[in-house]
Amino acid sequence: TETIADLANGSLKAGRKVRPHQLDERATRLDRIRKNENVFPYSEPSVAPDPSIPPQQQPIAEVDVYVDDFIAIAQGDHARLKNVRATVLHSIDSIFRPNDERDPKSRSEPVSLKKLDKGDASWSTRQTILGWDIDTISKTITLPPHRRQRLAEVLDSIPPHQKRIGVTKWHKVLGELRSMSIALPGSRGLFSYLQKALQLHKGKRVSLKKEVHQALKDFRWILNNLSERPTRIAELVPLLPSALGHHDASGAGAGGVWFPAQGIQPRTGSAAPPIL
Repeated sequence: TETIADLANGSLKAGRKVRPHQLDERATRLDRIRKNENVFPYSEPSVAPDPSIPPQQQPIAEVDVYVDDFIAIAQGDHARLKNVRATVLHSIDSIFRPNDERDPKSRSEPVSLKKLDKGDASWSTRQTILGWDIDTISKTITLPPHRRQRLAEVLDSIPPHQKRIGVTKWHKVLGELRSMSIALPGSRGLFSYLQKALQLHKGKRVSLKKEVHQALKDFRWILNNLSERPTRIAELVPLLPSALGHHDASGAGAGGVWFPAQGIQPRTGSAAPPIL
């Protein structure tokens, strides 16, 4: 699969236009991009895009793979998106031979037709990928409905009055919370007391003290607030600083010498203005 991704990326970087693939029309009918719609540059999103992510100067076209799941991202008109998908399908065919009339019926197609019919190879600016809802216009990531429901079930399984819990179950609770924490803004700092409870356990039970229940209460608040505050992708991938220099606790800057990046604006009204 890594070889297939490399072949597809090589073709896309070279700007090659490939012939239509026999399965392309099967996937096109579920596209959520209209044929006359150009998704580069993006239209005005319903959620303001993150200003910390620099704008893309050239249309993107790239393929990645996770185990046997191919993930493609592209910008452009419908013809360009169709060419990217056809490139991926032809790259798969070059490694795994597609079925023909001589093959027995027991041989499955290398490309799952069942998944194609469900829309797995269809273009959309919002897609569920590897268990995450990703919005490429607002540049946010959030939990899909079934994972939100599971998070609610995990939290409801530990009522506020519960004093102890089995070590095995607590391991499962921590594992599920950590697996979802990427899409839970502000949850990173809530694991200290949860982990400490596991560290201090005696025997086969974990003591659930007041601070543990407070952390779980915060998780419940975050769950209820998810629709209003999705996680910005820029929060997951640290970017280079826009400026280097000293600042006070407010983060507004403490004067002195600053080494700016493009677009930085010095603050005004300071007795010690920065030297740019």
